[in-house]
Amino acid sequence: MHFCDSTHVNVVVEEGGQTTRNAVLRRPQAQIGSTSITLLTLPGVDVSDTFRISNNGGQCPLDFAIADTSEWLTTDPASGTVNPNESVVVTVSADAPEIIGDYSSSLMVTYNAAGTPSVIRVDLGIVDAAGELGVIPTEFAYYQNYPNPFNAQTSLRFDVPRQSRVQITLYNIMGQEVARPVDKVYAPGRYRVLYDASRLPSGMYLVKMSAAGYAKIGKMMLLK
Repeated sequence: MHFCDSTHVNVVVEEGGQTTRNAVLRRPQAQIGSTSITLLTLPGVDVSDTFRISNNGGQCPLDFAIADTSEWLTTDPASGTVNPNESVVVTVSADAPEIIGDYSSSLMVTYNAAGTPSVIRVDLGIVDAAGELGVIPTEFAYYQNYPNPFNAQTSLRFDVPRQSRVQITLYNIMGQEVARPVDKVYAPGRYRVLYDASRLPSGMYLVKMSAAGYAKIGKMMLLK
């Protein structure tokens, strides 16, 4: 099942003689461009990302099919053929729920080549700067951004026990300020803010939250 449908070997035998030929079966080669995908968005706002299926070094077409494990996840195309030394871009789309939270699913990619199937984990984060209703923290807090490492969006989570100006500032490893994704007055509540760091270069960054005498420093890793 992992080889081409046919392989042609020409053997010429002289009358009264004997000829031996070694034959190697031709086969496709599958390269799946991702093992995991993270999608971040606001409630009810659909989001998508892409990955590649390649047939580099293959000697015949690679046939593939993709199955998912949840109703909110779709792929386009869901099946197809990749010719030798070519690739196909697959779009992964999420129908975002209206409820803030984290959702997980997976894609199973099967194909007519060695290594089948491949499983791609898909994480969907629904974030909202409006905060979680009914949650009033008792103290300030800054939590690790999710996902981390990330490319190029991540969510910043923090608690505000009383109305205060909150600043979240990013610094590079030289200590220079490079971004301030949060800088405004928040009512008491628990917040998740979506941050897009696509304009920043890959690397390690320090994250500092400051609010009403509270200060917390963390780390985040941007990988492109």
